[in-house]
Amino acid sequence: MIKHILLFKFKQGVCEEEKNKGIEMLRALEEKVPEIKEWEIGVQREKSDRLYDFAQVSSFENIEDMKNFGKNPEHEKIKAYLKERADWIKVDYDL
Repeated sequence: MIKHILLFKFKQGVCEEEKNKGIEMLRALEEKVPEIKEWEIGVQREKSDRLYDFAQVSSFENIEDMKNFGKNPEHEKIKAYLKERADWIKVDYDL
């Protein structure tokens, strides 16, 4: 099992509507990608310039499933949307 965690920070000037749209797009992705075993999207409770804005925590059965997820057209569409509006870091590790 692979754990896949991303922390997102919206770029300066991104409006609340665009932020909410990106988060909702990610939340809906779970139903569109069969390789996803676990899926959570969490929004930061505290607002601060030094904190990340939201997190994606997911699990995949194996590395191939995670790679297929990365190539999924729905995932690519969301990634393109967020790339214009946010920066992120990720950690992938074996469970």
